[in-house]
Amino acid sequence: MSAEELKLIDEMFDNCEFQESLDMIEKLADRDSCEVKWRLARTVFFLSKQSTVSDEKETLCRQAFDHVSAALETDGDNFGANKWYGAILAEKATLDGVTERIKQLENVQKHFQRAVSLNGTSDSGIWHMLGQFHYKLSEVNWITRKLIETVAPNPPTASYADALECFTKAETIKPNFYALNWLYLGKCHLALKQPAEAKVWLERGAAVEVRCDDDRICREESTELLKKLMADSFEEADQLFAECKFRESYELLSRKHSKDTGYETIWRLCRVIYSITRELAVDEKKTKDLEAFIYEGFEYAKQGLALQPQTASAHKYYAIFLAEKSGIEGLKERVLQLSTILRHLRQATELDGGDPFAWFVLGRFYHKLAGLAWFQKKMIHTFTNDIPDATYEDALQYFERAETTKPNFFPLNHLMLGETYIALKDPKKARPFLELAANQLDPRTADDREAQREAKALLKKL
Repeated sequence: MSAEELKLIDEMFDNCEFQESLDMIEKLADRDSCEVKWRLARTVFFLSKQSTVSDEKETLCRQAFDHVSAALETDGDNFGANKWYGAILAEKATLDGVTERIKQLENVQKHFQRAVSLNGTSDSGIWHMLGQFHYKLSEVNWITRKLIETVAPNPPTASYADALECFTKAETIKPNFYALNWLYLGKCHLALKQPAEAKVWLERGAAVEVRCDDDRICREESTELLKKLMADSFEEADQLFAECKFRESYELLSRKHSKDTGYETIWRLCRVIYSITRELAVDEKKTKDLEAFIYEGFEYAKQGLALQPQTASAHKYYAIFLAEKSGIEGLKERVLQLSTILRHLRQATELDGGDPFAWFVLGRFYHKLAGLAWFQKKMIHTFTNDIPDATYEDALQYFERAETTKPNFFPLNHLMLGETYIALKDPKKARPFLELAANQLDPRTADDREAQREAKALLKKL
């Protein structure tokens, strides 16, 4: 047995060529050395991990344990023998039942730590194994912990922080050496409530080239954890939005957008930025901030429409921000964009008739056009003849549609219903809606406060 032969066997193993590695080992003239025995154990162990037949899987695992036990008997101070004895013993003990697995915990840890003392400065694999040991021990439930304390007199202790330290050490010694190390780095950061750090590793794990079963496990689990991580961050952003914590929701989504430019992030950014602009609009000192957010929202709205041209919310937010942007660019630009704004609002309601806010925005569009004085309409016609016809009856049907779709969803819709009925000379029908807007118990947003303030003023005039 030469150093070159051992090096070739190791290269085959690193390339996941386990059967080729086994074939070469079996052809070696000298198979009695510890270095060959633990490599044989390692190869058979990974063949067991590759097998999809349960009986074969167990048989190969037990064969691997026999080989590594022989290696350790040959040289108890050999690094590879201690390292793989710990790993294979852990798997074999699992096959022998929960009690045996618990009994062997201390023994597994002992051999891992012995291997670290022998070659912990240059071998990344042993740090990964020790990391998995800490991680799996950290995630057991309290029932299992009680059982461990009953079966094992001096059970090992572990934490996710310990596990993270081991996986980080492994990656530092040899970056990109093992896909599962990325997965477990991600898992540790998740367990330690560090989602941003977790995402970096899970994205790498989800993109790994599958060459062996461990690569497959890494890719599948990383992909699922990323989906959950994204769902959790959206859930947090949605919760902040529901609590009217618009700035906090915006900051969370902005950080997410720096790495995730998908539509789910973009439409939420549009939603929260619009809410922020409504808060800024009531403060004359914040005009520059307001304009900056409007332009930012418009850019996101354009991106959203390009990504999902058949999605109602994409058309809705594009129309909203186009209206806001053209409003600060002057009367001519605002007039020239009227037909485009209306086209996107109609598209939004056609694609999703169950969105009350889209109906509200469409109603407000018609209400504003219907309320223009004759000289304003005449001035508008100097810029374009492409002006939609609009009446208060049109506006009313859209505000009513919004209210029917989701009753009491928005105090501003109550105000607009009241204003529209007043414009149609029907104060009796206006009063109930104005009272709903005026009598809010807990106005939380600038729109809510505007609806309450304006409704009270109108009620005094009725």
